Amino acid sequence: MIPIIENLLTEIIETRLKYIKTNPDIVDRIFSQATVTMRSRLKEYVTSGTLKVVRGFPNDRASLPCFAIMLGGEREQEKSLGSLFSGEDDEDYTTSSAIEQAIVTRKDKRLVIQIKNKPIELINSITLSGSQVSFELINEKLGYIAVDEEDGVEFGDTVEVSYSYRVGGMESYGSLFNTQYRVETWTNNGDLTVMLYHLLKWILLSARDYMEEQGLSLQTLGGLDFEPVPEYFPELVYRRALTFECLTENSFGVEFGYIQGFEVNGKLGEE
Repeated sequence: MIPIIENLLTEIIETRLKYIKTNPDIVDRIFSQATVTMRSRLKEYVTSGTLKVVRGFPNDRASLPCFAIMLGGEREQEKSLGSLFSGEDDEDYTTSSAIEQAIVTRKDKRLVIQIKNKPIELINSITLSGSQVSFELINEKLGYIAVDEEDGVEFGDTVEVSYSYRVGGMESYGSLFNTQYRVETWTNNGDLTVMLYHLLKWILLSARDYMEEQGLSLQTLGGLDFEPVPEYFPELVYRRALTFECLTENSFGVEFGYIQGFEVNGKLGEE
C-alpha cells in the first residue's frame, strides 16, 4: 500500500473546518488569549465558507483565503539489514476446494493418505463408503493425513477427501519513508494568516491519534513564514507554512504460487 497523505490531510482539514463552522464557539476556547475582535474575524471567515483547501500552488486570487497542501520533501530511509519488511503476517493466500479419492497406505507404522493438491488449508471431511473417518493432519505441505484404523479403515482402502488447499498468494514487501508536507496559509491579511495558521496547528494536533491509526507515525510539526508572492501584486498575499513530518510505510505485493512436488532421478521426492 502506498499512502496518499495529501488525501488524508485534505480530509482532516475539511472535516475539522465543517465542525468549527457548525460550532463556532470553539474558537473562543482554542484562542482564549486572543482579542475578541480577532476571534470574531476568524469565526466570520470560517463560517462564511470561503476558506478553501487546495493541493499545490494556488493558481489565482479566487483561491484565497486557503490552506495549500504541498510536498516539502520525501526520502526513503537508508537501507540496512532487515530494512525491507516482510513476513508470514503480511501474506494473503488464495484457496480452492477439491474432492478426490485417495488410497490408504502405510507410513511410519500409521495408515495414511496423500492428496494431490497442497499445501492443505483445511480438511472438511474424510469418508469411507459414506461413513465419516477420523483423521489427523500430519504434514500440510506434503499432503499427508493419518486416518484412524478404529473407524474400519484398512490398508488399500479408497476414501473420499473433501478439502481446500492453497493455490497461490501475495506477500508484502516495502520500506519506510520520512515525509514532510507544507500546509501553507494564504490570505491578503497578515493578522488573519496568523490566526488561520494557529487554527491549522490545532486541527492537526487534534487529529494525531487518527493519523497514527492511518499509518502516519513519528509526527512532528514546525512552522515558517514566506516572502509575499509577486504574481499576486498589487494585492499583497501573506503566507505562513505549517510543516508536517511523519514516518510512513510504503509496501508492494509480490504474487507467488506453490510447488506441488519435485522429482529426484525420476521419483517423486518427499522432503
